[in-house]
Amino acid sequence: MPSYKKPVPRKCELCGKKFLATHPKKFYCPSCAPLHRGMEQNHLSSQAQKCLKKYLRKFGLTCDYSGVSLVLKDFASPWHCNFSYPDKGNRNKLVLAAALFAFMKGELTKPEFRYYVLQLHDHKLKNTKFKKRPIIHWNKLTSGACRICGQPKLSTHALYCPTCTKTAHRMKARRFPEKTRKAIWNYIRKYGYVCYYTGMPLELINPHDPWYLSFDHCDPRDPHKVVITSFLINDMKGDLTEKEFWYYIAQLANHFRKGTPVKKIELEYWSRHYRPL
Repeated sequence: MPSYKKPVPRKCELCGKKFLATHPKKFYCPSCAPLHRGMEQNHLSSQAQKCLKKYLRKFGLTCDYSGVSLVLKDFASPWHCNFSYPDKGNRNKLVLAAALFAFMKGELTKPEFRYYVLQLHDHKLKNTKFKKRPIIHWNKLTSGACRICGQPKLSTHALYCPTCTKTAHRMKARRFPEKTRKAIWNYIRKYGYVCYYTGMPLELINPHDPWYLSFDHCDPRDPHKVVITSFLINDMKGDLTEKEFWYYIAQLANHFRKGTPVKKIELEYWSRHYRPL
């Protein structure tokens, strides 16, 4: 199709600004034409394209993480315009970012990136202690992420990371019902490998450690509610129900602190037999 004999005023379909079109099929201004080509090459979803269009009309060619102006022609520039996902788990939300900051952000979500930038600055300037925070989408191995905890797998054929594989074998050896295994996996997905009763991280390598992961029946005779805890807490809880356990913890704490007498209650599942003294 031939070009226009005279440039025609047209509104850019991406940024919304007016420009002079020299061709009937020219729908993007000179600034947005490279962006449109990049959108096609990256096979962006329709939702991501709408998000980018909204971003451009509101902020223009600026970096979402720093506010600096972006360049389009110099591909070697640290300020070259890049597509970036604030959360790599959501491919429908897209922003523009300088190449420098897009690479610095890497696998992090936008809140994680902001958090670690501030942590680094405070550590350098004020010598504050650097505090780690769980990273949602960290996956630097090509084998993929564990479907439970998100940690890297050792093989593309594996379902879980080494830690979750070991946990799966232990649950299988104990013949937990499928519903019970599912509940344990859901807990680990939500909280990680932390004790149900204390919130403390559990030891996952050394089985002789008092904080090594152990399975506990909240009610000793109910196989359907099993939680993860440490060997130490599991031994302390013993044959008590969860309610009985917390009752006696409170009774003992008050006795230790205030000298109040411990009030006995009838135990539902106590079945231990001891030799007489």
